[in-house]
Amino acid sequence: MSSPAPAPTPSPSLSVELNGSVALKLTTFAEESYPNIETGPILGFDKKDTDANSISINITKIFQFPVNNNDEIFTLRGYNGKYQNDVLAKLKDTKTGVKLLGWFISTTNGKFISQTIVDSMVHLQEYNKRENKDETPILYLVYDPSKALDGVLSLKVFKLSEQFIKTYYSEDRFIPKNLIENKLSYKNIFEEVPTTLKNTFLTNLKT
Repeated sequence: MSSPAPAPTPSPSLSVELNGSVALKLTTFAEESYPNIETGPILGFDKKDTDANSISINITKIFQFPVNNNDEIFTLRGYNGKYQNDVLAKLKDTKTGVKLLGWFISTTNGKFISQTIVDSMVHLQEYNKRENKDETPILYLVYDPSKALDGVLSLKVFKLSEQFIKTYYSEDRFIPKNLIENKLSYKNIFEEVPTTLKNTFLTNLKT
C-alpha cells in the first residue's frame, strides 16, 4: 500500500508597508509627467517569519528611470538597465541592506500589464531564487494619477499570481488546456498584496 502524498506547503502570507515618502515621491513623478508614463525600480527590506509562515516587505526608496520610452517602458536593456545597476551598486556601498524589490509604474485608466514587466518580474524572481536562495515575490507598485482628480489615492501593490506561476513553470505552459486547468486569464496574472501606508501625514501634504 503506497503512502499518501505529502500535503503541499502553503505559500507564506505576504504584506507590504509603503513609506509615505515613497508615495509622495511617486505622486510627484506622476503629476509632473502626466499623461506620460513613468517607471523605475523600488527598493527596501523584507523580513521573513518562519514560525508564522509570513513575509513582510518595507518599500523605502524609489528611483525614476531617466529614459522614458512609452513603446517599451519597462525595458531593462540599454541606459535604464545601466542606471538601475549603478543605483544598486552605490546603495550596496553604503551597506544599508536595501535590495531591489521590483518596479513601479504611473499609469492611466488602469492600464499597467505588459509582456515586458511580466518577463522582468519572472526573471528577477528566478535570479533571486537561483543566486540567493530568496523566494520573496517580486513586487509591482502601480499608481494611477488620473484618479487623483477625484481625490482618490489610487496606489496598489501586486505580485505574480499563484495561477500564473503554476502555469508558467508547467510543462505545457500557455496552451489553452493548461490555462483552463490552472484557471489563468488576463485578469488574474497579478494578485494584489495587502499594503499599509506609513507616515500618512506626508501624503496629506498633496491634498
